[in-house]
Amino acid sequence: MKQLLQWSITSVMLLSITACGSAPPNTNTESSNETASAPASPGVVASPSSSPQPRESASPKSEKSPTTQAKAPGNTAPNQSIPATKSPAPAPQTSPVKQIAASSSQQEITVYRLDNQCEDFVAQKVTVPQNDAPNEVVGKVIANSNGPDFKIENYRIRVNNGTATIDLRLPPDAKRPFTAMSTCEQRSLLGSMQKTLTSNPNLKINSVRFTDGKEELVF
Repeated sequence: MKQLLQWSITSVMLLSITACGSAPPNTNTESSNETASAPASPGVVASPSSSPQPRESASPKSEKSPTTQAKAPGNTAPNQSIPATKSPAPAPQTSPVKQIAASSSQQEITVYRLDNQCEDFVAQKVTVPQNDAPNEVVGKVIANSNGPDFKIENYRIRVNNGTATIDLRLPPDAKRPFTAMSTCEQRSLLGSMQKTLTSNPNLKINSVRFTDGKEELVF
């Protein structure tokens, strides 16, 4: 029994030595062989150990620098509404109603003056203000009758119940009084006033009286 046990131990030792003397198994090779011999999965293509394609690095977007536009004087910004230019207002036209009102404030009067032969009266059409027609008419007659040596300086007229009273005044240095007037001078001055005032129906004057500030003048 002892011999058999010793032989068994000796055999085991020899086997161990033999196994140690042989090349150790290449684990990596076996793994590679197993990987290579393993059947490929259906539909999956095994790509060779190629280097992965580099990813394109996203370059940062270049920011546009704000450009400052210089505004020329007088230019309008694009988003600013341009105010409408006001056309000059047309000149107001005078309405026909106003023209009629203006013409109605004037009236046409016939003024009479003595002719150069001192024989007859000559008619002349004039336009005078309606609200002061008698006073304007007397002034026009005096302007036609005044002469270098006999001149009326001032006058005043009053109308009462169809009778006009005209007060005539000579300048203080007058060379002649009213009583020294000739018949032609009386007709030229006093007669022309009487004819003019009584011959225009619009004046509504029927008779005329003359005074010199002191007494009535009769011719």
